[in-house]
Amino acid sequence: MSNPDAKLRVQELRKTYGPVVALKGASLELREGEFLTLLGPSGSGKTTLLMSVAGLIEPDAGEIWIDGKLSTHTPSFQRDIGMVFQNYALFPHMTVFENVAFPLQMRRRRDTDIERAVNEALEVVQLGDYARRYPRELSGGQQQRVALARCFVYRPSIILMDEPLGALDKNLREQMQLEIKQLHTRLGITVLYVTHDQEEALTLSDTVCLMNGGAIEQMGAPAELYFRPVNAFVANFLGSPNIVSGSVAELGPTAKISLDGAATISAPHRPGISVGQAIKMMIRPESIVLLGAQDSAENMLRGSIKDVIMMGAVTRYLVTAVTGDVIGVTQLTREATGKLEPGNPVTLGWRIEETVLLSQ
Repeated sequence: MSNPDAKLRVQELRKTYGPVVALKGASLELREGEFLTLLGPSGSGKTTLLMSVAGLIEPDAGEIWIDGKLSTHTPSFQRDIGMVFQNYALFPHMTVFENVAFPLQMRRRRDTDIERAVNEALEVVQLGDYARRYPRELSGGQQQRVALARCFVYRPSIILMDEPLGALDKNLREQMQLEIKQLHTRLGITVLYVTHDQEEALTLSDTVCLMNGGAIEQMGAPAELYFRPVNAFVANFLGSPNIVSGSVAELGPTAKISLDGAATISAPHRPGISVGQAIKMMIRPESIVLLGAQDSAENMLRGSIKDVIMMGAVTRYLVTAVTGDVIGVTQLTREATGKLEPGNPVTLGWRIEETVLLSQ
């Protein structure tokens, strides 16, 4: 049931470009102070959805409600939203102060109010000493901070961010992720964010909306999508999961999944499954442990080590299971003992609850 007090409500939004369906009846809600990320591959519809909310794209059908007001066909400048783009969109002939002051001047605020608000905004993004510089005199990260300050200085109802960190290198990108997260917490702003970067979405978001082919595959807290994906697409898009095919052998207190007769795995029930049904299951690499000779676990699968990849703080083991599947295992790196080398036999173990049955 929809929440009439939501900052943003999108209901059954649809958009086509000739034969291409960009949005297939997308619906979502954004609460006051929430950070919601639209995540997905190129062509998934996330930018079309964001631009529709911004008023820059006219949807073919559906409704957009902002602060309880029907805004589907409201002009962009009347929607009380702010936008941050990947290319910063700063005015090169204006100083940092003038760039941040611009939206306040357009709203005809008093000069004293503008000066106070701009100085406060620049202090928040740690650019108080850069007010008289021009964009060309700033680094990419500093320019992005100016764009952020210009966006929230007039306190819009919702801030929209379209791949705002896409032009930054990896280290600066990670630094800016933390700064945006801290800014969101400090100011309590409401954000609708677009990215194709899974780690960025998991780092920043209260809620992740994963899109594919114009439709919403799953929406929920980052941990929910990561550990409880509804299907193989969601599982594969977030992280590097192990996805194994089997068939439902028995339904009791748990579901028993047969792996071609080579092993049987227990998993929590999934609604709608039946005995004999072909099914896929997911186990995250970090959920699996390499068992010693005297160890046991709720689920166990024998195999042999195919490869060992030391990645610094963690080591990734590739294990060829008796089923023929190659299973990835991620563990904290420890000094080599000689037992975990390619060709050596090993037994994998994990808990029942860490086996997730997926829809096809």
